[in-house]
Amino acid sequence: MEMNHRLKVSPTLIIGLGGTGSLGVQYVKRKIRKELKEYAQTNVPKKVPFIEYLVMDTTAQEESIAELSGDEHVNLGHINVPSILRGIERDPAYSEALRWFPQHINPGQIDSGARGVRHIGRLCFFDKLPTIENSLRKKVSSITDYTTVDKVLKERFRGLTISPGSTLDVHLISSLCGGTGSACLLDTAYLIRDIIYDVLKQGANTTAHLVTTEPFTSDSSINGSSREYIRYNFAVALSEIERFMDFDVSADGAETDGVNGPWESTYLNGRKVASLEKPFSVTYLLGCKEGESIKKKNICEIIGDAITLQTVHPEGNLLKGLVDNAKAHVINQKDATGKIRAYSSYNSRILSAEFGEQTLELSNFLASKAILDSICANGAGPISTETLDSLRSGTYMQSPDHSFDIDLKRDKFEQLFNGIENKVGISQERFADADRFINKQAKKNGWFSFGKAERVVEEKVVKARERYEKELLLSRDRGQEVITLFDNWVSRVKLELPTQIAKALKEGTPLSDLVKTLKEFITTADDILLDLDDERRKLVTLEGGESWLKNSIIKKQYSASAALRLRTEVLTPVYNSFDKGVHEVREFIRTLAEKCERTGICLRKTREELKLRTPRSTSLTESALWTEEKVGAKVQESTPTLISAFISELERQSTAVNKEGGRIGFLWDLDPDEPGRDKKVLTLVREVANKVVADEIRAEEINFNGEEGADDEVIGGDEISRFVELAAPRWQIQRTGEDISEISVTNCPEATKLGQVIANIGKSITFSENNVDNRRIIVFRSEHGVSADRLLSLEACMEAVRRKLLIEEKAHINELALNPEWRIEEPGTATKVEEAYAKFSLAIMFQMIGQRPQQFFFLDEDQQEHVLVESKDNSSIAERSAAFSRLLRLIAQRDKAVAALIKRIDYRWSSGRNGDINAFTQEVLEYIAGLKGKQETARADQSESGTSESVQLESEISALYNRVIKPLDDYIKSNAPKNDGGANSAAAGKRP
Repeated sequence: MEMNHRLKVSPTLIIGLGGTGSLGVQYVKRKIRKELKEYAQTNVPKKVPFIEYLVMDTTAQEESIAELSGDEHVNLGHINVPSILRGIERDPAYSEALRWFPQHINPGQIDSGARGVRHIGRLCFFDKLPTIENSLRKKVSSITDYTTVDKVLKERFRGLTISPGSTLDVHLISSLCGGTGSACLLDTAYLIRDIIYDVLKQGANTTAHLVTTEPFTSDSSINGSSREYIRYNFAVALSEIERFMDFDVSADGAETDGVNGPWESTYLNGRKVASLEKPFSVTYLLGCKEGESIKKKNICEIIGDAITLQTVHPEGNLLKGLVDNAKAHVINQKDATGKIRAYSSYNSRILSAEFGEQTLELSNFLASKAILDSICANGAGPISTETLDSLRSGTYMQSPDHSFDIDLKRDKFEQLFNGIENKVGISQERFADADRFINKQAKKNGWFSFGKAERVVEEKVVKARERYEKELLLSRDRGQEVITLFDNWVSRVKLELPTQIAKALKEGTPLSDLVKTLKEFITTADDILLDLDDERRKLVTLEGGESWLKNSIIKKQYSASAALRLRTEVLTPVYNSFDKGVHEVREFIRTLAEKCERTGICLRKTREELKLRTPRSTSLTESALWTEEKVGAKVQESTPTLISAFISELERQSTAVNKEGGRIGFLWDLDPDEPGRDKKVLTLVREVANKVVADEIRAEEINFNGEEGADDEVIGGDEISRFVELAAPRWQIQRTGEDISEISVTNCPEATKLGQVIANIGKSITFSENNVDNRRIIVFRSEHGVSADRLLSLEACMEAVRRKLLIEEKAHINELALNPEWRIEEPGTATKVEEAYAKFSLAIMFQMIGQRPQQFFFLDEDQQEHVLVESKDNSSIAERSAAFSRLLRLIAQRDKAVAALIKRIDYRWSSGRNGDINAFTQEVLEYIAGLKGKQETARADQSESGTSESVQLESEISALYNRVIKPLDDYIKSNAPKNDGGANSAAAGKRP
């Protein structure tokens, strides 16, 4: 394949932590190898010179998406915790290094997993640090040995080059929910930064791909207690990341924050790692949207696509540039509440017109199934006429002189029995002539003279015997011809019947039809043998010696007796030959029927084995124009070819010792009782299916409708809309009130019809100039600049943290941290955004925030007016969402006037709660009803400001229900009057 583009790559290290990290790395490895096939001279080498992988887990590799070689996996398990802890007492350095480890934890031997306990996971990392560091150093040195890397690239690839001095890209994959990955995450991030600086004297571009709770908590196989630790592990791990993403140092390295300092850690071997940097350049959180579910494998596949795109795809450098721009202006900046906007997310979609791996796997499965289904189809109803005619053609033979036909039909054998005497020339007339000849000789020679009677008889006997023997010799010769012909017919049947069976199988005849037909032949053979017995019973019993001749001459019955005797002597060996041959054919057919039946059993077992390998996993990120329906239709068209190829390959590979079946000797091979035979056959079926799919189906091209003005529509606008929509990040965040940076990249040419559809759908779509492969369209979308409080699942995770603190009699989340000296805080803002929505809306209801057409404002305690937002001109109305955003910023800046306003709102709110609850509830409900009316008006306005107003009002309404109405309703219900005659009803609306 001639390359028409070149790609510059960067040294890349991909690290997976824990089970999720291992699965993510495997997806990355598989997808990168697939992408590099386009550049490889022959096969992609096992080691790609500029990429290294490392998985660290407390278990061995569990999944098998891609094989990890020996140096790509470090098992952190197999440690004896008590032994390590005893070192604390003996060695002050150990004691200092493990100050963070809770002494009450003593799980014993760690062989398989950290059991969800993060401190154990980190202890395993500490114990294996020398091995980890040695492995990382080797990998960093290997992928940055630019001379060697460049040499291998030139030898093994086309179009790939590496730029010496390129920044090393590090990708860290982990979940934040388990006991190993989230425990080792920060230590790994800072260790690799330290190693890269030590080896290369440069920084690293470190990207974290972190999986949130949703793929785990939505898994029905995970029990309640596991969901609980998943949630609190996530909240604590996120708090630790927040801690080190959110500290500042001055230009001289001095801490500007007197509380939170930079990273510093000392390990068991005395190794120290310290850093003034944040752990990650970009921190991706990957979960799923509200109301949706997603599996861990799907998330890991998304990670695989994203890293592959950035590493070995023509759009990678474009995407890196766009993300770098987001880093400078959005990522790690502070939001309106002063929280770090550290988090990003992404999703990708691939629309393919090529025959990709999954399409190939599906095609192979459907093709294999088509072969086995056809051959193993259950026969129903009568024998197929086509099958009967096909096999019968192998039992037909005509004599060379066309005097009779032989066929495995009862009527044909009846004709054969009736015509056999004509064939051998047995008739009474032949001996009537002899009788007349003898009498004539007697007269001529005076045999009937007086006294010569006895001599006459003897003379007649001599002449009759001569005549009989002459006729017997002639008839026996003709009878032997019949026997030879019949023997030839038996041989022909044994030769041709297997040929016809092979032909019928290749033409798609089910084995069950063949078995029925063969059993019908056996029945026919039985009937023929019965008829043959009848024919044999018609033969006379032969007398010994020559007395029959003398008697027949005396009684003048010579011609009749001679003919009967000749018939018996000639037809007996013929009929014996028929009997032997028909029995032989019958036994041969019985064997074939039995072998066909057993082959059917074997192939049905093979079909069951195939079902176990049904391609169940479908790609969440990749869709294809080669749909299952289209592939299925093509397989259906190719079924005759598939079946014929399979039978031909069985013929070719037949190793049966018993070759009685000739071309169908494979029937002897397909023994259902042989252990593992079904699996061996399945391998053969899949090999045949692969070849036919490649030759017959895969070769077909699908027009991707890439050219503008093309008449044939391969994919419609609605499908493209869904395709682009699915490329939106799949995570749970609240977007209102915060500006989120969006990036969208596609390799679809903008000038094409598809490009125009995508351009009209996607926001901020960047069209690449590198579209060299019009068989695959990629849309990658990412969002950047979100603070932790915007995660919708965070509150549920914090509730799990609070329950954990209560159970363990602890007071603060920092006591659950891997190291209490880090002094972590709860993630999120002091004032939750939802609560801020409620306060803002209540302030308007309480008339503490006023509204004019062009302004939102409030008065301070001195009655001084403070404008929250003002429209730029008199023609536009002040935006409510802008007023709320401004209020959040002032809260974050600790504005005194706003702080006083919040106090007044809280006081008025509290007064409503502590006063007449029913009246206050009704007041809020009426206010909400008014907001809903305004929201309907805003929805009718299709402008950007109308949409923004509608979203703002929706958030306020939701906050008022959750923060105001629901707590009031809960209180009213819990204090509802009991059946006490109404004594308490008057006080029901008042708080005590």
